[in-house]
Amino acid sequence: MRKLLLIAISSLAIGAAACGSDDGSGDSSGDGDGDGDGTVIDAAPAAPTVTVVDCATATVAGTVTAPGSAYSPANTTITSGEVVKFTMPAIHDAKSRTPGLFHVMFGQEQCLKFEGTGTVEFFCVPHQFTGTITIN
Repeated sequence: MRKLLLIAISSLAIGAAACGSDDGSGDSSGDGDGDGDGTVIDAAPAAPTVTVVDCATATVAGTVTAPGSAYSPANTTITSGEVVKFTMPAIHDAKSRTPGLFHVMFGQEQCLKFEGTGTVEFFCVPHQFTGTITIN
């Protein structure tokens, strides 16, 4: 009986190794999407990232200001890797809806490099008007 059990376990181990997958997806490429071609088709794009850069040396693709009770422009579209300059007056700021991504303070000028793809929403904390940066 032990010999029969050992043979059965060995056969299962060899069969699993031959299939090339141990994640239960039936995907022999190991990418986990079930089609065996090595590409992940259901992966979500990476969230956009923002880096503060020096305005004096940056090539600025667009500028966001807040001259009244709204951002101008309210919606900006850029390509990944481009820089947007935020020029905030003393009574407005620009804070990303994504916690910790960026916060341009009252009366501050700041250049931000956006990378990745997607839409980054921001708002004026005291007045709640909004804007977006769409990254292609």
